[in-house]
Amino acid sequence: MGNEKYDQVRAVIGSLEEGSRSYLEQYFEHAPDWVLEELAVQKLPEGTMFIKEGDTVRFIYLLVEGSVKATDYRIHGAMYDYMWFKPVKAFGGLEVILGINEYKTTLMTTTPCTLLVVPRSVYEKWLFQDVQALRMEASTTTTSILKQTRRERVYLFMQGMDRMAYFLIHYYEQFAVGGICHLKLTRQDMSDCTGLSIKTVNRSLINLIETGCIGKSGSKIVINKDHYQELKKYMSELVE
Repeated sequence: MGNEKYDQVRAVIGSLEEGSRSYLEQYFEHAPDWVLEELAVQKLPEGTMFIKEGDTVRFIYLLVEGSVKATDYRIHGAMYDYMWFKPVKAFGGLEVILGINEYKTTLMTTTPCTLLVVPRSVYEKWLFQDVQALRMEASTTTTSILKQTRRERVYLFMQGMDRMAYFLIHYYEQFAVGGICHLKLTRQDMSDCTGLSIKTVNRSLINLIETGCIGKSGSKIVINKDHYQELKKYMSELVE
């Protein structure tokens, strides 16, 4: 098989870090040529909404580089960022498995992203013929749902600094590189992510800095390994 789209896809997969590359190689291990030939590479800049809740599921988007957030606009008309995703994640996969025709969430890039895009009709036909890919997709999706359910359950019993600390623990776990995480979020972003007011976000961050749970570099929040351990210690009864 040799066409330009396929060569681009193989080049992208080959350039990924080992974990993502290995996952995709296993994911597509038994995929027939007619699936691979339909894959296309799509690169999106930061801040791009590429899926809107309620739109018809026509394509499946596999995130292979970058990060994406899920946003809900239905809660009292406010925006609430309730989940963040890193590679590898198939957006639209859950809808296919459940036989749903509309996307169930709004998704936006939070960094420049690279995605592999395939028509739903092709993906659906293949997925239900490929037991290995179906199991991998079901496992990844279920794990995400369980993590989100636990986070929301814990959030019910937390306010202010506790909620912010819990959010920062999970942010560090997702986005730290070499043990360092630079918080690339505005106060409004953190408000959207935690459900706290901007005033409470500011007060919580000041308190966490004063207690040594997080640091600052200029105007940016920084979390290193020691800060992460302090956050874990602070929240030990909830996050263990």
